[in-house]
Amino acid sequence: MNLLFRGLLDLIYPPRCQVCRRFDPRPFCRDCWESIELIQPPVCRQCGAPLDPSATGPQACNDCRSRQKSAIAWARSAGLYDGALQRAILNLKYTGSRALAIPLAGLLVETIKNLDEEIAVCRSDTEVLGEWWGRASVKPAGGVHETPPPLIIHQNTCINVFDAVCPVPLHPQRQKERGFNQSELLAKYLCETAGLKLDKTIIQRIRPTLPQVMLPPKERGRNVRGAFALAPAADVAAKRILLIDDIHTTGSTLQECARVLQKGGAAAVCVLTLARPRPAWMAK
Repeated sequence: MNLLFRGLLDLIYPPRCQVCRRFDPRPFCRDCWESIELIQPPVCRQCGAPLDPSATGPQACNDCRSRQKSAIAWARSAGLYDGALQRAILNLKYTGSRALAIPLAGLLVETIKNLDEEIAVCRSDTEVLGEWWGRASVKPAGGVHETPPPLIIHQNTCINVFDAVCPVPLHPQRQKERGFNQSELLAKYLCETAGLKLDKTIIQRIRPTLPQVMLPPKERGRNVRGAFALAPAADVAAKRILLIDDIHTTGSTLQECARVLQKGGAAAVCVLTLARPRPAWMAK
């Protein structure tokens, strides 16, 4: 009966791509999917921002070189916030097109698979010797050198890497208005596909904030400062956490979440997002 009902609905309301609205049985049609501009190396070894291949110097962007300290071990994004990917994210967040969360989460899985497997997740109490990108050598407090476990994906399962996947939370009032948290949906489907453990209760947003998109970059850090806290029963001590969000713009929200996790004793906080803005050097 369900199949018959679905067939009748498809006949009356033919399914459409949730990005371009053309008739297509999939929420993300092939043309839209293939038009996504994936972020390719070289990228900043810390925040994952695309780097100009013609530039010389360290493999780090200007923002990360000028930042004194980061609570994020490394961050990566799947593609540029433009075109079909931008429309998909906006439709997921603001028009309730939840079906897009599944293919978008698949994009996150592919991003993990394509990461250089030599990226190391280092404990917060270690001194990294040499480059982060490449085989990192780590010197623990005891002075004995060892190689940290690399990021490895094998048969859709992360091995010895992340203890938990945590979506960036919405304030309860914002989530009530929207009906769902898009980052939580992405994290859920990512975990189901990659065999990771989802823990959406680690961090709480304890006060409402203005939408970051409404603010100039310099005010975004102040907007989210003190907006997050560990949940009362959360235990992140010595754990490696993968933080999930949709867009990585200035990174202020992600840095604040990572700072809270680090203060709670997390060994490392890494970030995976769907998109980040096109850098100035890559202007169309």
